[in-house]
Amino acid sequence: MAKQLGVPADVFICSEQEDPIKRILEETESKGAQIIMVACSSREAQEQAINIVARRGRINFFAGLPPNSEPIKINSNYIHYKEVSIVGSHGSTPYQHKVALQLLSRDMRRIERYLTHEFPLENLIEAFQAMEKRDSIKVIIRP
Repeated sequence: MAKQLGVPADVFICSEQEDPIKRILEETESKGAQIIMVACSSREAQEQAINIVARRGRINFFAGLPPNSEPIKINSNYIHYKEVSIVGSHGSTPYQHKVALQLLSRDMRRIERYLTHEFPLENLIEAFQAMEKRDSIKVIIRP
């Protein structure tokens, strides 16, 4: 998606094509990233964030893991000796949902490129399988 939007190839990292830890450490001269936001439900991404955060860096987990997922493994020495801060953010208010829906209803064309899959409600299982394959950005289920 980043390529389709015209983002230069050297600005983003595709973890399916290269090792993100190696790339971040190369880009930062082994210092790591100061601010990391993990916005996907991936145990691997959360663990990688801890491995690439810089000294006194900050990590935000903006996506939780699915229920019954195996917990992430954390080397607490990374947090202690690097003086790292890890925080989580979650959710939004009903009012924020209302505003978002109003904005979307005005011009759906602006977000259509992010909607990669669409399923009717009776294909709910198939929709979840598409999400689990990690080849989608946003999946819509229509009642």
